[in-house]
Order: sequence, then structure tokens, then C-alpha cells
Amino acid sequence: MDNLKVLLIAAIIAGHAVGSYTSMELWAYADVREVTLSPVTEAVLLAVVMPFAIFMIPLLFLIAGLLTPSSLERKGTRVYVRDRLVRLGVPFAVFTVLVWPALLYALYRPLGNAPGSYLAELLGTSEEALDTGYLWFVGDLLLLSLAYAAWVRLRHGRPRSGRRLDIGARHLLVLAVAVGVATFLVRLVFPFASERYVDLNVYQWPECVALFALGVIAARSCWLTGVPERLRTHSRTATLVAAGGFTVLVAWGAVSGGLAGDTWTGGWHVEALMFAALESTLAVVLEH
Repeated sequence: MDNLKVLLIAAIIAGHAVGSYTSMELWAYADVREVTLSPVTEAVLLAVVMPFAIFMIPLLFLIAGLLTPSSLERKGTRVYVRDRLVRLGVPFAVFTVLVWPALLYALYRPLGNAPGSYLAELLGTSEEALDTGYLWFVGDLLLLSLAYAAWVRLRHGRPRSGRRLDIGARHLLVLAVAVGVATFLVRLVFPFASERYVDLNVYQWPECVALFALGVIAARSCWLTGVPERLRTHSRTATLVAAGGFTVLVAWGAVSGGLAGDTWTGGWHVEALMFAALESTLAVVLEH
């Protein structure tokens, strides 16, 4: 499990490195990039890499969900909450309030893009009241962890072991559809890569919440020791279909301009619906 987490974080870092030189401008360094990849190179990278880049963060939330019930049961609600506040809350607060705005100021100031004060970089613009940088997922995980602890506390005790639930392909299919619909609706208000009020990637919340909850439920089905072979086979097939569809979608957009502009990021657009559907399918089935 530790090796998997290290591999995922390394892949996320590599993805941000590549994303720094695309026209998509998905994070801070893209604003001051030295060069930009050619449209052909960018399209090829997106078609090949994007399907796998999409599932990495949801997979981290699935892992967190798988490990959470046993941690809460072992520590008890009070100690668990204190542990989450220290291990997640403190680094998140230090990074958001001190490290990230200082890095942005040092990055933009020599180029004349940060004429204001440190406080101005901290608060950002009116559209991004608090910029959490690339530790947004730590803030989201903290919220989910505290919410789960509160839910258990309201049930007057520790997580119930309960009856084992054998999760099958039909459950994942229903979950993928639900996450796809929820993602499409959320992005009517919070388009992909948008930041409003606080940068917690609200546009990814449906899949992150769903995968965390799935992990909590699947912990009782012994997924930490192995996913049923039949489920893995079905998930492999669904993954290949969804990844192929994603590649076709990106290729079509590059050739025809069908994904030009921001139609795929959110709103009442076919491209936004297709993107949400394929993204949700990959997020739910690929990690199994």
C-alpha cells in the first residue's frame, strides 16, 4: 500500500511537470513557462496520459477509505480526530497560509506579475478567495475524515463490522453512473479547473467522495487483501472501453475542434457530459 501511494504521488508530480508546458494552464508554473508544447505533441500526450491521470487522485481517496475504518476503530473517535487534525490539518494550514503564497510571490515577483503584497498573494483574486495550491486534496481528505468520524459518533460507537458486502460489477456500474451525473451537475456551477471561494477542487468532489465512501464499505469486503477475480476482469474490460473512448474524444477534439474553448469543462454541452461520463467511469473502475 505504501509503495502504491509513493508511485501515485510520483506520477502526479510527473503529470504536473508535463502540464506546466501545455496550453491548458492547470497550475501556477504554466503562467511563467519558458516554452509551450506544440499542439500535436500536446494532443498526443493528452490522449495517452490523461485517462490515467484522471484516476490517480480518486485512487488515493479509495486507499484512504480502505484504511479509515480500522484506524478509527483502533484509536477511537477522539484520538482519531486529533490525529487527523495534526497529520493533515497542520501541514495543510502551514502550506496554504505560508509556503504556497510565498512560493507564488517569489515566482511571479521578478516577472512583475505579483506587484502586490504577500497578503494579496494569499487571498488571490475575488474568484479564488483562498488558494490552497496542490495540497487541495489534503484539505478534502481532512473534511471527509472528520465527516466519517462524526457519522460514526452519531451512531453511538465504533465502526460496525456488520455483514460482509460483496461488491460486484453492477454496484460499480451504478456508482459510475451516479458519479457521472453528479459530476456533470456540479460542473454547471464549478467548471473543471475552476477556483471559487476556496481552492478545494469542488469540481472533483463527486468522484473523491464516492471513492472514499466505496473504500470505507469495501474495507469490510477484505479489499485490502485482494479484489475478487471476476470483478477485476469486468473492471479491466470497462477500463479499456472507457480509456479508448477518452482517447477518441481527445483525438476528435484535436482534429475537429470539437473540444475547443471550455465546452468540455462544464455547462450544458455534449462535450462536458461525455467528459464527465468517461472520467467517472475511469475513476470508479480503473483501480479495481
